[in-house]
Amino acid sequence: MDFDSQTLISTISAAVATRACAYDDGEDGFWANNWSDTPTLYDRSGAVLGSFNIGGDESFYGFAWMDNSEGTGLWGYSQKVGTSQNMLYLYDVSSGTILNEFDMLSILTIPATGDIAGGLFMHPDIVSGTWTLGGLVQNVCLWGIDMGVTVLYTNDVGVSSISQPVSGPDLTSSEPIVIVVKNFGTASQSGIPWEVTWDGGSESGTTGTLAGGATEEITLTATADLSAYGEYVFDACTDLAGDENPDNDCKSKTVTNYAPSYCDASTNTEDEWIMDVVCGDINNLGTGWQGGVADYTDQYTTIDAGASEAITVENGNAWASDIVYVWVDWNDNYEFEVSEEFQLTNVGGAGQTFEGFITAPANAVDGEHRMRVRMTYSTAPEPCGNASYGEVEDYTIISGGGGPGVWLTADPLTGTVTPGSTESITLDFDAAGLEVGTYGAQLSISNNSATSPVVVPVTMVVGSIPDPTIVIVPMSLEETHSNPPEITTQQLTVTNIGEETLTFDALAYTNNPAPDVVVDPEAYDRLLERMRADGLVGDMSSELAPGTFAGD
Repeated sequence: MDFDSQTLISTISAAVATRACAYDDGEDGFWANNWSDTPTLYDRSGAVLGSFNIGGDESFYGFAWMDNSEGTGLWGYSQKVGTSQNMLYLYDVSSGTILNEFDMLSILTIPATGDIAGGLFMHPDIVSGTWTLGGLVQNVCLWGIDMGVTVLYTNDVGVSSISQPVSGPDLTSSEPIVIVVKNFGTASQSGIPWEVTWDGGSESGTTGTLAGGATEEITLTATADLSAYGEYVFDACTDLAGDENPDNDCKSKTVTNYAPSYCDASTNTEDEWIMDVVCGDINNLGTGWQGGVADYTDQYTTIDAGASEAITVENGNAWASDIVYVWVDWNDNYEFEVSEEFQLTNVGGAGQTFEGFITAPANAVDGEHRMRVRMTYSTAPEPCGNASYGEVEDYTIISGGGGPGVWLTADPLTGTVTPGSTESITLDFDAAGLEVGTYGAQLSISNNSATSPVVVPVTMVVGSIPDPTIVIVPMSLEETHSNPPEITTQQLTVTNIGEETLTFDALAYTNNPAPDVVVDPEAYDRLLERMRADGLVGDMSSELAPGTFAGD
């Protein structure tokens, strides 16, 4: 933003879900996370530059980057449960070590217990000559505290960052090396000497002319061989004669090459869990809850390219709001992408049984692929990170070549719908080369409404079906009466695709006021415990005695 003209200058595609965010001027990147996710550094293009692990219960709402006389690190403003929910934590980003912590409610007089942390910032010379670490107590107050002095030297240069290489999986034998030299002083400088050393190599040179506050990015002619797994230390320094502040001359960076691995996922509370998973040859029954990722990768089934396999997941302690998603890493890049996601159907809406189909892409590479199954409560599952309830399990899918081609195509794949109008999507079914059986797929329609994506289950039956089999179109209806009272009509089509006669009974349920309902004491206690755990009610909340209450 240009705050003088109040105009937007540019936007950045964040590499991770971003709630707390701070600008690291040395790396020209942004430290960000969402609540208790891993703090991650990404650049202006969205490329990940680094990250560090935290405990997983911090609930950060704001970040601020500090690099001054008080030290260097990332401040986080935390709503951590069990604290004042106004905690400051200072991290060494190279190791994730907490360097300092402080409870803001120990010095603030306006906020009260129950008020929570908001955003955070660092800014120079709000009070002349000092840095201010400032923050927001949500809906209550802004605060600021002194956090170092602002001093400008005439002659002061240094390496502000070693931007490349960065840690990652399977680094190569020729990783580029890039440093940034900055003129921190007020006087212009030319020909600043610099040197970079690392395991097995070194290179030196000089900069061009840098005005006060300017930087120069330097890409070394040499590259680094980081192909072996392990840690590599890079040191970069300037050596300007007459430098008045040598403390900022050098930067050191440890780069780690590691074997690729799948992201971690965890669950806090044992309640609902994945009890059964049945998918082809995978028949994992009667398992218990695990807080981390349950490793069942020794269990596998084979799905040919372009083919589908039914999957059924049973809940060990059902809640109607439970949700189950499945991901298969078809491209083996160790990431579970949206295009690799399958949303299972909550059969009957009770949260007990979830069904769907896993469809291998027509171009699926032969071999093993990781499948992740996740159950969560109320909110859509994510393949990585922490959730309050549910469970996560990993399996293996083997894709084989020579299978049939894609049997389902849709057209158009993009479009717009003006208010009050409709557009049609044509689905083409091709059974060529398919064996007799039932094939499943999903049509996922992303859109800009509150309901996105909309997932439409699709089934194709190849061959005859002896038993009566019902197909209802559409599977959901919505009617808007803008000027009641009105009477309108819609129709459902009931089709029997089997060879025997189908009989059915239809009953319409509405949300009109219902008769008095008996309260099950055990179910009530269970619901109250869940609501307390979620912070929806407190211990002093009034309770409903078991008995009856009116339906409306």
